[in-house]
Amino acid sequence: MHDEWPDRRFRDLFLQSGIPQAVIALDGTIAAVNEAACSLFDRRADELVGEPLLSRLPHDGLERSERLLEDLLEGRVRRAQFEHRLLHRDGTSIDALVSAAAIQGPNNELVELSISLQDITALKALERKRLREALEDPLTQLPNRALLMDRIGQAVERELAGNEPYSLLFVNIDRLAAINDSFGHAAGDEVLRAVADTLCGLVRPGDTVARYAGDEFAVLICHPEDPHHAVAVAERAAAALNTTLLGAGWPELHYTASVGLAHGPADTAEALVSAASAAATRAKEFGRGRWHVLGDSARHQMAEQRALGAELTAAVAANGLSVHYQPIVDLRSGNVTAFEALVRWPHPRRGELAPHSFLPLAEALDLQIRIDEWVLREACATATTWPQGDLGPISVAVNVSPAHLTTPGFAAKVCETLRESGLDAGQLALEITETAVVADLALAADVLTTLSEIGVHVSIDDFGTGYSSMLQLRQLPFDKLKIDREFVRALPHSVDDLSICASVVSLASRLGVHAIAEGIEQETQVKALDALGCHYGQGFLWSGAVPASETHQMISATPWLRPTKAGDPRTAAKRNSPSSDPVVLQRARDLHESGASLNTIAASLNRAGSKTHGGLRWHAASVARLLFPQGGS
Repeated sequence: MHDEWPDRRFRDLFLQSGIPQAVIALDGTIAAVNEAACSLFDRRADELVGEPLLSRLPHDGLERSERLLEDLLEGRVRRAQFEHRLLHRDGTSIDALVSAAAIQGPNNELVELSISLQDITALKALERKRLREALEDPLTQLPNRALLMDRIGQAVERELAGNEPYSLLFVNIDRLAAINDSFGHAAGDEVLRAVADTLCGLVRPGDTVARYAGDEFAVLICHPEDPHHAVAVAERAAAALNTTLLGAGWPELHYTASVGLAHGPADTAEALVSAASAAATRAKEFGRGRWHVLGDSARHQMAEQRALGAELTAAVAANGLSVHYQPIVDLRSGNVTAFEALVRWPHPRRGELAPHSFLPLAEALDLQIRIDEWVLREACATATTWPQGDLGPISVAVNVSPAHLTTPGFAAKVCETLRESGLDAGQLALEITETAVVADLALAADVLTTLSEIGVHVSIDDFGTGYSSMLQLRQLPFDKLKIDREFVRALPHSVDDLSICASVVSLASRLGVHAIAEGIEQETQVKALDALGCHYGQGFLWSGAVPASETHQMISATPWLRPTKAGDPRTAAKRNSPSSDPVVLQRARDLHESGASLNTIAASLNRAGSKTHGGLRWHAASVARLLFPQGGS
């Protein structure tokens, strides 16, 4: 046993150490081992000494071990640490952490190698167990979402490198929640396992069946030779999953699944999953137990939405939105009494986007509340700069989304915003839709009552288009009812719409609140609404939403338009055209005849320094009144 120890103490420390250790001669054989190493291999020292170290390694570890041993013996490295599997006497393997170091002689020449071993078999087994749990669905033993996404990502890369086509099936079990509710979760689990078995029986060895989440499965199909294979699998899956499950504890249980199919290539794994999921949703819309493949146009539209979503997220983070303001006018006096704050998105490529173009996307991306809070801050800060109007302080109306209204702390956030801006609570109106309060009427009533008590006003927006009853709305402290533009559009010619508007105005009067009509574009509508007793209106007749910088001019320019008796020549002139300058009218006509849009004409008139009668900038609505006057009443 290696009798040439330079130091007896070193030998004793080596032999008695609890760490398995060995000394390796320059020819790669074992020169000495301690008792701990003998126990690790279940062999005597005389059985190990003289044996090549590499004989203790399984075949799959030889190549790497040979390189490391060669580096040590030839002096290229002084130390090395690596993991290897070692062979036990019974043929089983031991996971070991191997630490090797060069031992030098008196003249710094390499004499031997010192090897220490740490048994990490249990640790590696635990790591493998955790990895399996991280990548495997425990119920079905299928790959889970994480492993699926990794394999889809690999397919995307292979397709880019070698044009190897692939497709993804997305399988959604129809009404699994109802099965769980009716028969218990044990029945639902049996359905999930049955679906997993069915899908595995439909695919080839190279394909991947995974449980994506809950009642959703996915099948990644690689089809380098048969482009129609994925379609065939989708058809068979929809048919095979329209079946009945027999089990103990419940009667015959029938279930179906909706199957969506999306073909590669895709930019990312997430894009392919989104496309296949959308196809499954479309299949479900056609009827349960069907399959649907997503076409190129739908894929393109989804890609556009993903890009727009990423841009919107970045814009919100960078305060890249803007707030415009549409005036609310007193119909009797023609004075501006308030502005409604409306968010806009100045998109770098698509131009200025109106709320309906991006707010549904913002809600899907969970950005709506952040946008609401930002608009509230901007609107309150802007309102503090407005001069006093002829009828009193100018108010600002801010829309509140349903999700925001019932968010914990909403009332406190409004109060905090008022304090920070310095705006009087009486100058703030919150506009809520009927649907915003129906979901949780009691909570909405508590929140709005708290704000009403400090002076904040409340308007019910789009009244008449929701599903609430007046009995429900009476529980809320509101000041105004807004008549939806759909009921104003055909006034005064539509008898039905006239009756609806009359009913809303009458109802508002009985409740002691005011009515605001939206979407007013013609003076005849103003006259009809005023005759019904409607107090306020807003619409393109006066102005669309404008930047904050133009609101001061609007306030000072009023009164704009008030209902007057027919035949008044001054009223007729004002009604027929927002400008009496013949040069302005001729320029607008020339541009219109050349094919220019109303927005283009407005921009041209503004660049030339022209203003309307009220001293305002031109907009599409005012250009329309200039080119197409309504004539007499």
